Amino acid sequence: MKNAVKNSCRTIDSLAAVVIGRNEGERLTKCLHSLAPQVAYLVYVDSGSTDASCEIARKLGADVVNLDLTRPFTAARARNAGYRRALELFSDLYSIMFVDGDCVISEGFVEFGDERLRKNAQLAIVVGQLREQFPDASVYNRLCDMEWRIPAGQISECGGNALIRVQALLDVDGYREDLIAGEEPEMCVRMSGYGWMFECVDQEMGFHDARMTKFSQWWKRMVRCGHAYAEGAALHGQGPTRHYVKQLKSTLFWGIAVPVGAVACLAMSVFSVWLMVGFLVWPLGWAYLFRKVRSYRLAQGDSPNHARTYAGFCVVGKLANGIGVIKYYWNRFMGRRSKIIEY
Repeated sequence: MKNAVKNSCRTIDSLAAVVIGRNEGERLTKCLHSLAPQVAYLVYVDSGSTDASCEIARKLGADVVNLDLTRPFTAARARNAGYRRALELFSDLYSIMFVDGDCVISEGFVEFGDERLRKNAQLAIVVGQLREQFPDASVYNRLCDMEWRIPAGQISECGGNALIRVQALLDVDGYREDLIAGEEPEMCVRMSGYGWMFECVDQEMGFHDARMTKFSQWWKRMVRCGHAYAEGAALHGQGPTRHYVKQLKSTLFWGIAVPVGAVACLAMSVFSVWLMVGFLVWPLGWAYLFRKVRSYRLAQGDSPNHARTYAGFCVVGKLANGIGVIKYYWNRFMGRRSKIIEY
């Protein structure tokens, strides 16, 4: 690999990509192939793969970083190791495209995003439109595809796939490595404290291959989200962004208070009035939530069938979110570090 050349103009020599993964197989091959023409330098960070991921990355010209197996894996830790390795090798980088190993990045997006960063000195992160590669493979893939869609314009947070200005990363010392989920939005909160801004552009960024075929996978993902809400609110909920406070309150009410209240009423069903309340609280409350979410998805342009599906899973997902919240507070009370929730 050649050394980076400092240049005030847009040039591929100032662009790098950091890919993280574990046992991604052919998905990693597709990912690296999509990035190779768009950046000068590739860094792949592996979190204990038992397949040929590291060999695949090396053959495709990536510098490979193997995370220390004696420390717990987190995506945040992997991304930090990747960008620090990239800067160690190529100190004049202007921006870095962070990519999950199960994604491919569309041709031209990295340079387009880099140009956006250079035109706006306050812009730290640029993302585009991410879609699920096989949305019809399962209902869970369809839910992911609907979730990825966000309106173009200024945003308050990003996901794992994002083009980030190096200076903004250095300002906040990257991702917070002890977070098992929600590390990207948390970093955005800290970046906003430095005056940085974030943008979603109306351009295809890439495709994600979730391969989510089981209810258990989706459930664990929702538990993970609930954990992220609780921890994010604990870290920054008192700040000006009120980070994840709204999501946490929603989870506490719909995912914990409503079902617990209904069960409590049923437990007191020796009194007929409590029996009636128990039978009404839960279904009526969730029916209201269902209609609210369905209306929102319809307003986003989803078909009636997809809107109903999303709303139904959102209602059920509140229970999983609630479990994630409880896990966070229980581990905090016990003085234990939360373990990564893989799905």
